[in-house]
Amino acid sequence: MTASGMIREYRKPTASDNIAAMRHTLQIAAIWLAGLWLIAAPSHTAEFAPGSHINFKGTRGVNITNWFVWIPQKSPDSFYLPAFQNMADEPSNRELADLHKAGFDFVRLTVDPGVFMILTGQDLQQAVQTLHAGIDRLRAAGLAVVVDMHPVSRVHPPEAKGLGGVTALEPGAPDASIKALEHALAMLAGNLDKAYGGSGEVAFELLNEPDVACGSDAWRQQEIAMHRIVRAAAPHLTLVLTGSCWSNINGLLALKADDFDDPNTLFTFHFYDDHSFTHQGTLGNGPISAATTGLPYPWNARPHDSVIAEVQEHAASASSDVRKKVLADANTYLAAHWDQRKITAQFDRVADWALANHVPPDRILLGEFGVNQRIGHVMGAHEEDRLRWLTDVRTAAQTHGFRWAYWVYRGNPQPDVFDLADRDSRKPVPSTVKALGLAPVP
Repeated sequence: MTASGMIREYRKPTASDNIAAMRHTLQIAAIWLAGLWLIAAPSHTAEFAPGSHINFKGTRGVNITNWFVWIPQKSPDSFYLPAFQNMADEPSNRELADLHKAGFDFVRLTVDPGVFMILTGQDLQQAVQTLHAGIDRLRAAGLAVVVDMHPVSRVHPPEAKGLGGVTALEPGAPDASIKALEHALAMLAGNLDKAYGGSGEVAFELLNEPDVACGSDAWRQQEIAMHRIVRAAAPHLTLVLTGSCWSNINGLLALKADDFDDPNTLFTFHFYDDHSFTHQGTLGNGPISAATTGLPYPWNARPHDSVIAEVQEHAASASSDVRKKVLADANTYLAAHWDQRKITAQFDRVADWALANHVPPDRILLGEFGVNQRIGHVMGAHEEDRLRWLTDVRTAAQTHGFRWAYWVYRGNPQPDVFDLADRDSRKPVPSTVKALGLAPVP
């Protein structure tokens, strides 16, 4: 896509404006939904009984981020429009073709729901149309799409804290924010259903990584309500559901498939275990991760003494408290004996849950997995350790019959590197592609 029209500033309404607008919006929700569906691309809906089966085709995927999130802002409560135009990390057609050539068959596309909670009228229509154009580009490249509601909005003005941000999506958030979220999800899912439902090429993920305690009944009730509202608006789309506590395995195990009674759903979890290994050297993840490097995979890939020496050398410039924590975490990681068998055992837990809940393995999606790399001044995992971990995780997923999506094609501009693509050439790195069991692009 290319930019069209002038860029102009959009300023967020005041709290009183939001409350009045919310009441009015809820009263005319059905009319608004019907009208917005008409702006979608031409319908490609296949005829079949809604919810009769999984119709999403994607099995081997990669996350694409920063295309439909993080709209450039002038201030905490104002950003530029049209939405999603001139995004620096929008992939080119050549990049999408390379992904398809490598063997990827779908993309998990991160999309900020806050945009669709806040915008109205022509601005909202333009945002929906731009998203459709992006989806159509992915489909034209032979890639199916999971549209992932991925809250990253920085719109947190004091007078409406949480509206459009992460806190709007958690139990205990203001009721107006929850209603705005539910309305936005129903509007967008219904619009996608009108255009793509039944095509097998688009699915809709209700929420990325809820920041809620594992097993939270509040999250269970909220997701049941969200699913009911979205399914009513989108009878054909495959929906993607997740557990609490940042979508980890324990969060998934706390769910009950019977709560949703919907066979046209995928259940997703994310896997970054052990977190000390996968996030070593991540500068945006706190001082402990930033000061940690040298952890091996498997745990005994290098002698214990040499691992501890590298860990201590890297952490030498940190504070005394951080150095102690880094050393303690390193010893805890080594004592846990992370290797292929331990990773497989974790995936066995997911398989056991699926069996107990009568969920076929192809309805399980490993939505994110990856390891921070050692590139330039970023001191992530050693490359041979990273590739071994990726191979073992991907193999475990495929052996269990799960779908998967690697995190990430090109990551955030912060100095952490989970990328599949080289940041200069923007081509998939052959060693990573091989670890994912796919074919390097010439």
